[in-house]
Amino acid sequence: MNNPKVSVFMTSWDASSVSLRANAWTLGAAAAFLLKCDVLKSVKSRFEKEGVEIPYPYLNVIQK
Repeated sequence: MNNPKVSVFMTSWDASSVSLRANAWTLGAAAAFLLKCDVLKSVKSRFEKEGVEIPYPYLNVIQK
């Protein structure tokens, strides 16, 4: 097959995030769950290695 194994799409660009969606085929629900866990762990590890921080969104309220 000439189709890529994983398709990645940017689904939104928000004030404090960029949302991506990755689609991949698996043999069933159990394999899909394990794949999701592995991908999330890999992304977190790579972000830590590269020094990428995920800030928590906050809001300053100033009353006068």
